[in-house]
Amino acid sequence: IGFAICIIALYVSFYYNTIIAWALFYFYSSFSSTLPWTSCDNDWNTENCTNYFGKDNVTWTNYSRSPAEEFYT
Repeated sequence: IGFAICIIALYVSFYYNTIIAWALFYFYSSFSSTLPWTSCDNDWNTENCTNYFGKDNVTWTNYSRSPAEEFYT
């Protein structure tokens, strides 16, 4: 029984630490002057990135993705 509890605790700790790591990553990212999930000017953005809240007209396609969608996926 003791060995099974150790294995379960190991799985729970991996899960918990992953959630904490993501929270700290987003917290750290939020200290930049422009939030990385609000613009299409980042290294990870694809050509399908569409800034929905820009001042210009937006051309929508079937493959359009928001900057936040590309940041979080």
